[in-house]
Amino acid sequence: MVKLSLGGLSRTEVMISPRPRPVIGITAGVLLLCILFFSFTTLYRPRGSEQLREKIFEPDEPTATQSLASTPTPELMPLFPEDETNVVLDYDEEDEGNGAPISDAEASKLEYMAPLANETLGFEKIFVINLPARTDKRDALTLAASLTHMKLTFLPAVYGPDVPDKAVPMGTNRTLLWETNLGSWRSHMNALREVVENGYSSALILEDDMDWDVNIHSQLRSLAVGTQYVTSTMQPHRTAISSPYGSAWDLLWVGHCGEVVHTEPPHYRNYTVHPDPTVPPRDHCTGQHRFKEYPARTRWIHETGSPVCTFAYAVSLAGAQKILYRQSLVGLDHGPFDNSLSWMCGAGELDMKCVSVTPPLFEQHMRKGSMGGDSDIRQGDPKAQREKAYTKNIVWSTRMNIDRLIMGKEPIDQFEEEGKAAERRKKEEGE
Repeated sequence: MVKLSLGGLSRTEVMISPRPRPVIGITAGVLLLCILFFSFTTLYRPRGSEQLREKIFEPDEPTATQSLASTPTPELMPLFPEDETNVVLDYDEEDEGNGAPISDAEASKLEYMAPLANETLGFEKIFVINLPARTDKRDALTLAASLTHMKLTFLPAVYGPDVPDKAVPMGTNRTLLWETNLGSWRSHMNALREVVENGYSSALILEDDMDWDVNIHSQLRSLAVGTQYVTSTMQPHRTAISSPYGSAWDLLWVGHCGEVVHTEPPHYRNYTVHPDPTVPPRDHCTGQHRFKEYPARTRWIHETGSPVCTFAYAVSLAGAQKILYRQSLVGLDHGPFDNSLSWMCGAGELDMKCVSVTPPLFEQHMRKGSMGGDSDIRQGDPKAQREKAYTKNIVWSTRMNIDRLIMGKEPIDQFEEEGKAAERRKKEEGE
């Protein structure tokens, strides 16, 4: 919860002489002091203080989002109603009692959850890997971040041919790997090295075509509570926790194009949230998981299985050190960067502790127009045209609502039923 403070106002003590003074003079002096006090507090009231009280979700309408365009620092409000049970815990019977999770409403009140509302989503930095020539992607991501209270640091991506043979990891066949994959690998290594060189405690690393829900700050609370539960450190009432995500993880895989959720032992510490209003209907959930076999609008925070694509992931300092060592100094012997990283997590190499979220919180945005510019790794057909933009797995897409957020309008659910869409358009036309 974001707290506001007007700052400490120094009190001026006035010593009044015991000699009798005219009543008029005393009254005028008191009035003057009152005028000065109210003038001072008015002039120095923090700007935007009224907007800071706005909620991401209306309390009586948990699925109706509110525009963040005019909200400098969003409050971290409960994402779900307090009277519903939204968490299902999957664990081995022998592990019962090893950390007790808390509800979303309780989590929103914890002091160590407050950083989730900051500009870097509770991490020390947010890095974006971006080819300098792709100014279009940087422009779009800059707008999206500014409208959802995020601060991005852009790092220049690397072209594969610019990586000399001497710098290619031992045993890597650059021809089989593809030059574009080699450039992607080196770009991620540079981002990880940035974390290590500066000693950042954590960082979120994004590719430059990402999209996310306008409610990303509140979504991350479930990730934070779930991560602590999955890593067996969920003890908010007994242990002082400095980070909302805890400290027992190396990598949080928050953006991917497919992941497997193991619901049977030994992968038993799953944190399952439902109904999550920011999860699409089952027919619109994509990935490797069997979504249709589970309740609608379910999200899992779980031990990493075998994800594909490194759309978005967070690393701790220790995690960055492990990945940089293994994939740069030892060798890139499990294919492209995302496959090698997935292997590290799955095999637990260097005691890697990885947590995934499925469906993901970050996804690749597919823009309207030419499909030739979708990816800088796989070249698409420049003649092929996409009639309508979309983003998989994201309900209130930030990228698809940029114009509405700028205008201060309610963001649109891209999966809303046609009847509701028609009703909304009719209402807007009448305003």
